[in-house]
Order: sequence, then structure tokens, then C-alpha cells
Amino acid sequence: MTLALLRFLLALLVSASPCLGGALGRAVGVELADAWDEARAAFEKAFRSAEVAARVAAVESLVKLGDPRGVEVLRIELEAMSTRVRGEQQRRSELEATLLRKRRLAEVRRERLTERVKSASDPEQKTALERQVAEVDLAIQEIAKAEKDQLAPLTASLESDQSVLAALRAGFPALIDALPVGRRSREVQNLKKNLLASESWEARVAGIESYSLSGDSGAADHLLGLIGKLLKEKEKAEAEMPAIAEDLGRVVKQLANERKVLGGNQVTQATLSRHNQIQAQLHGLSERIFDATRSVEAIAEALPAAIARLVDPERDKAIKGLKARTTSGPFEAKRAAVLALGRIPGDTALTALRELLLKKDDPGIRALAIDALAVQKDEASLDELLANQLRDTRWEVRLAAIRALASIRAVRSIPPLLVSLETETGRLQDEVEKTLQTLTSKSFNRSVELWKRWWAEAAPTFTLPIPQPTAPETEATDGPRFYGLTVVSRRVVFVLDCSGSMGFALDAVDDPARQGDPRYQKPPEPGESSRYDIAKQELFRALGGIAQGGWFNLVFYSDEVRTWKRKMTEMSDEVRAEVRGYVEAEIKPEGSTNIHGGLAAAFDLAGIGARDRYYDSEVDTIYFLSDGHPTSGEMLDREQILEYVRRRNALSKIVIHTIGMGEDHDAILMRRLAEENGGKYVSR
Repeated sequence: MTLALLRFLLALLVSASPCLGGALGRAVGVELADAWDEARAAFEKAFRSAEVAARVAAVESLVKLGDPRGVEVLRIELEAMSTRVRGEQQRRSELEATLLRKRRLAEVRRERLTERVKSASDPEQKTALERQVAEVDLAIQEIAKAEKDQLAPLTASLESDQSVLAALRAGFPALIDALPVGRRSREVQNLKKNLLASESWEARVAGIESYSLSGDSGAADHLLGLIGKLLKEKEKAEAEMPAIAEDLGRVVKQLANERKVLGGNQVTQATLSRHNQIQAQLHGLSERIFDATRSVEAIAEALPAAIARLVDPERDKAIKGLKARTTSGPFEAKRAAVLALGRIPGDTALTALRELLLKKDDPGIRALAIDALAVQKDEASLDELLANQLRDTRWEVRLAAIRALASIRAVRSIPPLLVSLETETGRLQDEVEKTLQTLTSKSFNRSVELWKRWWAEAAPTFTLPIPQPTAPETEATDGPRFYGLTVVSRRVVFVLDCSGSMGFALDAVDDPARQGDPRYQKPPEPGESSRYDIAKQELFRALGGIAQGGWFNLVFYSDEVRTWKRKMTEMSDEVRAEVRGYVEAEIKPEGSTNIHGGLAAAFDLAGIGARDRYYDSEVDTIYFLSDGHPTSGEMLDREQILEYVRRRNALSKIVIHTIGMGEDHDAILMRRLAEENGGKYVSR
């Protein structure tokens, strides 16, 4: 018998016989208090253990007991577990990236040493090289041991905690639903009023999730309303940044002048202290912007759960309310509404998304709606995609349609895609090729003639092959290359690190913790190229292969950020000569590493600033090179930089390829930048 049922029966008894009911009530109250104390103690004991089954059973027992005090207990544990799982996911991702980078670098070094052993004629030199090979083999064994001793336990812990989190996400709303109406209302209001009380974005995100599971009929409207408050917080911080950023720019130029005057990359302590003080102010503002932005994203993720707790007609009403939010207000709020619609199952949400495809005046919302329909694999939207979106004047919309056709698999998509293969150029032509490969398991390296010839023979009897776990993607082999990556785009920006460490040898290390290493800040040996020399040659080779009529630009960053031209520039032989002269004469490796500044400059060239209502983009691909960690600029935190890129790239979906040079580059940041933005990560 549940606690709620006992209380109900006791209330009936009191109304029939107050005296008898009062005596029994006191006795039952003692028994119920004992039951709660026992259940709470058992719950706490279970959650101190590592056993998944015990923790899941403890959640179920607390729900079954039905005591209102369990709501707060489950809420606290739900929010703590949600935060813990996010942290474990991030740590696992970072550890995987670190171990992968170490393994790749060790394997490459072993290959090079082995080749040198084979060609060595001097016995002493050969012995020394063989000793180095043995040291590398030992390092590879240590990496394998770390994978076993560190990565495997972390993965197991994450899987266990995810199971417990699933139990909490099921148990928390179940307990709220079991409460009497009045108590349930009070618990929901408590969750609602404290949503933005915390200064920590982790606590805000956890609180948003708890409230979304409460079953409040007005949760969707309330959460969407909070976006307005969060955006005001963000806008206030953003308004303070330009003046402080200008101060930082002036100090950075002063540091650059001091390096030239003092030589040896030296600066005065006073100027450096002023630089660090201004940078700290910017970092504080960046944290406020990040917290607000992450909270808005959490709302978009929580809205489907809030609506899933409703029943019709409240559910349909909430979905229609979401659609109404896509037509006005700040873009971030409209985007959150579209993303939420894409995560809600059922015809009502799908119908709302299909109707958004007709919003000719808002290409950004159309592109987001296409993405959402692709996730749902909505075949009913196929006619509109093929007839209009695939032929839209905005390349971002056409890109979304091309990718959607890979998810909404249909034979009748192939002929229109073959037309697009012939009419598109550069990156979009490459995207069409990838979609055709996904649908057909064929590859003809963007040859329109070969594709058409194959289709003429195959069309009468063709059926779609069974989808492969990974698409049979084949990288284009024609075109210039940059660090082994084929440059297929005709709207490309190269962003190159020119900080002081780029003047070191490729195998140098720059981590202060490794100052005893003979390779610490090692300069190139005679006849050896520095990292920057290698980067220049790769750049010149890539620029030499860009066809006449292609558009490009260059960004160089250290603590200063320099853009070659103010706007994208059309390639010609004269331009090729001009850019070579500029790079040779003007760019030298010096200063610290402003990764955020380099990325921001590239996005500014794309023309997709927050005030561009048409979301146009003059850039579709960025090649981003770095040999270090962020050490200067507005943002130093890896997660803030990644969040910034997500925000700037939400609509245009610019592909970002990353190249990390040396052992000390931020492999986690570079890998995630590429993975989250459709690019590839190369380690050198």
C-alpha cells in the first residue's frame, strides 16, 4: 500500500469518526515517519555504492513509497547525476583525443626513425637510432596501458551512471504524478521559480531538465519566455565587450612594438600586466555569454520532454505555440523552437516543420526546418525538397536539402541530384557526390558524365542498397591539397597560426612542464624547416592549385589578428603573386596564440554576423592551423570557443578542417572543431 493511499484512507476515517481517526492518525503517522526514514537511509546507502542495480532499485522504492519529501531527494540526485554524466562524457572524449594524438605521433615518429635506421651507414648512428625506436615502442606500450587502465574504467563508469540517470528521469516525474493535486502544484512552482537563480550554467541546465519533467502544462511557454531573459543577459555582456576589446588591441600592438624594440620576444612587465588585466575582464564577459548561450541550448533540448509530458489537447496547443515562436522574436528563440519541433515525435510537429519550408522570407529558418525533417526521415516533405529547396537561390538552403536527401532515402531523389551535380560547383558539388554515394554505394569522383551513364543503365531496375553503418564516402582526388586535405571549395579561408612557437622545429615541445626535455623550444637545425616555413609552403602549394575565379582570403593570428584583405578576393595569377609577396614580407612567427580571434576573423569574412538578417555566407570552408593552446584573446576556455563557433556557424554550416602541428597543440579542441563542423582533423 502506497503512502498516498494510506493518507487517503486515513482522511476518510477521520471524517467518519474524528476521535478514532485522530488516534489512528497519530499511530499511522509514526509508522509513516519510520517508513520514510528507512527509505531515505536505504536510498542514501545505495547511492554511496557503485552498484547500478542497487541505485536503480532505490529510485524505484522511493517512487513506490509516494512520500512528497522524495521529490526533493530525487531532484537533487537527478541534477547531480545529469551534471556528472556530462562531465564524464567530456572527460572520456578528451582522454580519447589525447591518447589518439599520442599514438598517432608515436607511430609517425617510429616510421620515420625506422626509415632512418634502414638508410644509416654509420654503425654508431644506427645503434643510436635503434635505441630511439625502442624508446618509441615503449611509449606506444604505455599508451596501450593507459587505454586499458584509464579509458576502459571511465567508459564503464559512464555507462553505469547513464543507466542510473535514465531511472531518475523516469522516477522523478512518476513521483510528481502520484502526489495529491495541491502538493503537486506546490512542487512544480518550486521548480519553476528557481530556474535562473544559480550563477552556474551547470546548475541552470540541471534545473531546466528537472522542470521540463514536472508535467507543468505551461512549461513550454515558460521555458521559451526564459530565453528572452537569457538573451538580455547575453546582449548586456556583448555590449560591454567592444570597448574592452579595443583596449586589449591597443595593448597587443604595444607588446608587438616592444618585441621589435627589445628583441628576443621580450616585453615590459607593466605592459604584460595590463594585457593580463584586460584579458581577465574579457574572460569574465565571455563566461557570462557562454552561460546564457548554454542555458538557451538546454531549453531547446528540454522542450520536447516538457511537451511529451502533456496529453491532448494541451500537447497540440503547446506544439502550435512552438511554431508561432518561429515567426518573430530573436533568432536564438526561433532556432530553439525549430530544434524542439524536430525532436518531438508525431504528425503535429512534422506538419509544423513542413509549413516552415514555405517561409520564403526566412532562409535560415527553412534550413533549420530541413535539418529537423531529415532527422525525422520525413518522406512527406520530399516533393517540396526536390521541387524547391534543392533549387533555392541560397546555397545554405540547398546544402541542407542535399544532406536531407541522404537521410530521406528515395530512388526518385537521384535524377534531381544528378542535375545538381552538374550545376553546383566546389564544396556543394562535393556534397552532392557524397549524397549520391550514400544512396547508391557508387562513386565516380564528381564525374557528371560517368554518373549519367551509370544511371541510364541502372535506372529501370535500380533499388536502394541497404544503408551502410558509415557512408562509403570517397574524398575528391582532384584539386589542390593543404596538409593532405583536398581543397574542393571555391569560397575558402585559410587561418594560420603565426605565434612565436611556429618558429620552432616540428618536433619541438613548448609545454613549460617539459623544460628539461632537450626538444624544449628547439629551433630548426641547419637545413631544417620551422613549423611556419612548412605552413607557408603548404599554403603556397594550395593557393597555386586554386582555379581562376575561386574566392579566398587569409587570416594570420598570434596575439594580433591580421586579415590579408578586408573582403574575399577572386583568384588570378596577379593575386597569387601578390599574396606570396605579402606573406614573405609581412608575416613572422612571434607572440602568443589568439585562437578565438583567428576564428572570429574568418567568420567575419563569411558575412554572417549577428546583424545579418539574411544569414548569407561568402565562405563555405575554413582551414584552421594551430600548434598550441589558446593563450590570448577574448576566450581562452576550450568549451567557450567551441560554443562560440556553434553559435556563429548555426546556419551557414561552414566546414572547418583543422591541422594541429607539434606535440603540444590542443588536440581536443582541434578534433572537436573539425568533428562538430563537418571537417577533418589532421595531426602533424
